[in-house]
Amino acid sequence: MNSGASLRKKIRANGKSSSATPIEEGRGLGPVSTAALRAIDIETVEQLEREGWKGVLSRLVTQEPKRANVNMAYALIGAIYYLDWRCLPDELRIEARAFVAELLINRNTKA
Repeated sequence: MNSGASLRKKIRANGKSSSATPIEEGRGLGPVSTAALRAIDIETVEQLEREGWKGVLSRLVTQEPKRANVNMAYALIGAIYYLDWRCLPDELRIEARAFVAELLINRNTKA
């Protein structure tokens, strides 16, 4: 999603420094989510951005299956784009719901 990369750059340019942003400062990420992210070695928002929300969510679900939910997907996307989860574009919401459904199907077929 090329438009997403440019959106992130524009948003980050508005007041965010170029230095590493601790994951605890990720928009919409609370203490439980950031602890789960640190448990899989996601230390910064930039690292989350590099690895992508789908990859990070997949890793989270491998470690903690209860993380396979749309709210977690929205939170990861919101942290990457520095947006409140309620303000995510419909395109990203649809993509998140489809990906979480896929994770749940894959998890249930492996059980």
